[in-house]
Amino acid sequence: MKFLLTSISSEVSTMAFPLGVSILKTTLDNEFPKELLETKIIQFYLSESSEKNILDQILSAEPDAIGLSIYIWNRSEIVTLTKELKRLRPEIILIGGGAEATANPGSLMKDSVLDYIILGDGEVVLPGVTGSILKGEDPGPKAGLISRKTSSLNTVPVYNTRPGETPSSFLSKTLDIGLFPGILWETSRGCPYNCSFCYESKGRDKTATYPYDRLAGELQFFSENDICQIFVLDPSFNSNKKHALKILELIKEHCPEIQFTFEIKGEELDEELARSFGEINCYLQIGLQSSNPTALKNVNRFFNEKKFTAGCNSLHNNGVPFGLDLIYGIPGDSYTYFLKSMDFALSQKPQNLDIFPLAVLPGTPLAERAEEFGMDYNRKSPYLIIALPGFPEEDIALAEVLTESADAFLSGGETQYWFTTIVKASGLTPSDFLSGYYEWIKKSENNDFKPEKLREQYTEKTLLSTGNKAAIKAAMSLMRLYGAINDILEGSDTAIAEIYFNPDDLENAEMVNLSDFSTYFDERLQYWLVYQEEGELLFAEIVKPT
Repeated sequence: MKFLLTSISSEVSTMAFPLGVSILKTTLDNEFPKELLETKIIQFYLSESSEKNILDQILSAEPDAIGLSIYIWNRSEIVTLTKELKRLRPEIILIGGGAEATANPGSLMKDSVLDYIILGDGEVVLPGVTGSILKGEDPGPKAGLISRKTSSLNTVPVYNTRPGETPSSFLSKTLDIGLFPGILWETSRGCPYNCSFCYESKGRDKTATYPYDRLAGELQFFSENDICQIFVLDPSFNSNKKHALKILELIKEHCPEIQFTFEIKGEELDEELARSFGEINCYLQIGLQSSNPTALKNVNRFFNEKKFTAGCNSLHNNGVPFGLDLIYGIPGDSYTYFLKSMDFALSQKPQNLDIFPLAVLPGTPLAERAEEFGMDYNRKSPYLIIALPGFPEEDIALAEVLTESADAFLSGGETQYWFTTIVKASGLTPSDFLSGYYEWIKKSENNDFKPEKLREQYTEKTLLSTGNKAAIKAAMSLMRLYGAINDILEGSDTAIAEIYFNPDDLENAEMVNLSDFSTYFDERLQYWLVYQEEGELLFAEIVKPT
């Protein structure tokens, strides 16, 4: 039997690495001889392949069965794809799995023509399903499986409580990982927290970690194959400090040159962890979501401002770059409090701030309480919030515009090093400073300018409008100097900054009000060459470029 495992991602990226189907292929290849079962993985990107192209490539493989990984971003495409496959090849067995299939199986079974839907971790259920199909038997119904023939939804997800016993898809060389821009990797399964908007921990009693000898072997394998980027899938990597420290030690030992991205809990971060993160090449994403205690309580989250701030300070002290996540539209929140959350987040000086509307995912505790909270949301993927008490639709629209403004202004330019200083000089809150930027870009006659030029123009306009003209030259100097540094960090050999103050003097920007900067430091138009030698940023004053 030919079994085709299909992954359909939005675009080429590290996050598109087909880890799920590679685990399934590894499991099936270890379970069944090749003469009985031939498995193949095929990867598609919606940004590059049309629906017809995807259909044609799948049919050209002449599969007897197809496994489809279904998520929020590909649900509608897969529903359409299954109908076309059945129309052209009605004998093909279609099996769906993945996060969306587990969260919303009833709706998916209704909308698609899938023969079976697997709930939970596919490597646990799929071998049994495949074995039954090979014998000509109907594999369902059973725990973790929904069959169209029985139409019964009375089942529960089945999870892998011992993931370390599943063969490593990396060490089995199931995929040529060198073909991907980066890879996904997991050191554990499950999440100890129970945030009600998230499906991650539902059905799992506890987290399960992989054996360290296996993880060490995988890290060595990554290093030997020149992998550049790895996104660690553990939803709260530092929830188990001992485990986190061990993994960081293994990374330092086997592949310190690879850049890792981790998702962590801010309140669980201490100086020891921050120091260990600082010893490897990494980036951290921290889920703040909100600083509103009422909203957080409604989604079963906690927030300790003192611990959170201390954790962020430890990261800064150890040179660890990080970003923060915010969600608007949480029950109990409001636009006013969303602005407070945003101001708090930006006060932590993150390298980036990712802001999302609430997604009311099917099967989550939050979705089950949607009526209780009076939530109006889209019942189709991606299930985004429309309105709720205290956060009406017009305020959701305002939050969306503010999100666009923040994305546009804070992207690139090493803004984390100067944004709060300039905002302080304006006398505004961070959210007030950013609120008009997106609309200003759309109305600006110079909207074809580069982002850094638009930032400068908007900042100058804002400082003038708030009566802080004296701060403009110091502000421009900060923005241009760090813009040049950003160019170097992104790969340029050299960059030139046209500034009004010596770079050494600009290091004092946080301690001196920008409006008074020329009182303490020499002001003159000057040009500085920024470059890098052996990983060290260097600065040299030059004559005006011609």
